[in-house]
Amino acid sequence: MAPAASEEKNPVPNLTPQFLYGVKKGVNGGLNFLGDNLLMYPAGSGIAKVSTERYSQEIISLANKGKEITAVALNPTRKLIAFSEYGERPLVIIYDVELERKRKILRCPELKSFEIISLAFSHDSKYLLAQENK
Repeated sequence: MAPAASEEKNPVPNLTPQFLYGVKKGVNGGLNFLGDNLLMYPAGSGIAKVSTERYSQEIISLANKGKEITAVALNPTRKLIAFSEYGERPLVIIYDVELERKRKILRCPELKSFEIISLAFSHDSKYLLAQENK
């Protein structure tokens, strides 16, 4: 059966956000400079990377749609970002800034809380500390 003429003329547009404004309050470590012209902050249900040089913004999405960010950490070399998601089993996402991709998603079944309230990288970035809210 052929689609109706009205369906062909009015396709559903695919909308993608161009800019998210506002910094989400209550996020530990929420605002970071990745370089002289690159700013990172939680916005909506993702992380916004804003270039002040090119006047552009990129959104790093969470692993689970609709969740919220509770903590953010930047490693000492400013090449890795770690951020945590609120949820029954909170998780931590490690994002590589240079390669622009998620490097690792960490899950910890021992956590008894719904949120991780603080994240911190070690001085050599070999370890990541996550503190839960009890």
